[in-house]
Amino acid sequence: MDDTPASSSKTQGCESSNVAEPTSIKLPEIHLPTFDGTIKNWHSFYDFFLSTIDRSERLASVQKFHYLRSSLTGKAARSIQSLDVTELNYSIAIDVLKEKFDCHRQVCMRYWDLIFDYPKITKETPEAIDDFLETVKVNLQALEKLGEPVTSNVALIKLFTSKLPSAIIRKWQRTLPDKKMPSYRHLVDFLKTRTNGDRTSSASTVIKRESDQHKRQRPNAPRSYAFTSTHNTLVCPNCQGQHELWNCDVFKANNSTIVNKANSVTIV
Repeated sequence: MDDTPASSSKTQGCESSNVAEPTSIKLPEIHLPTFDGTIKNWHSFYDFFLSTIDRSERLASVQKFHYLRSSLTGKAARSIQSLDVTELNYSIAIDVLKEKFDCHRQVCMRYWDLIFDYPKITKETPEAIDDFLETVKVNLQALEKLGEPVTSNVALIKLFTSKLPSAIIRKWQRTLPDKKMPSYRHLVDFLKTRTNGDRTSSASTVIKRESDQHKRQRPNAPRSYAFTSTHNTLVCPNCQGQHELWNCDVFKANNSTIVNKANSVTIV
């Protein structure tokens, strides 16, 4: 009995079962933020990736790995470039990224550096003060969320006085009621009130300037003049003409007898 065909048939069957049919699966389009390895951006990136990709039950691990790779650039992408995109390597890639970029100490120091290294304000403008206050606010909130709140009034006020023009600090100090250490919030409120007042004053100045400019550019309106005569004009009381009564033809016609008698009178 020749078993060769059966053996051949079995071999062919094994070979055909090991050949992967080419498939083309298009992943759903999801807009993800990119992460380039900047430590201060790790938490915001990773939190978003966790909520949209990692915790999704509809995606397989290999699909999650594809999304992860597509959202990494720079040194973050290079840190996992040696890993093949497989089910098992997805969790390894996440661990590598967390080990490299999820450094609590470095993240906290980075947030503080953004405040501490803020350039000194040389010219007081509402825009400059607003930008400084916003930078301090955002990074203090980030530190608080990481469990490292900065609450020392001494440290914060000392920091503020090193960044603000000395003229502003002197004006703020004049508002302090006593020699006690003021709160950091007191200084912030003073700066906000001052910038709002400066902004309102600037707006009023601009409006007045534009109004004055409009008046100068407006064409002169035609002027009307009323002239009054300064000399006496003869007016006839009988006909309102410009002559004496005795020269009025109407008066003469109606009063001929009186006119004749007047003409006959001889003055001695």
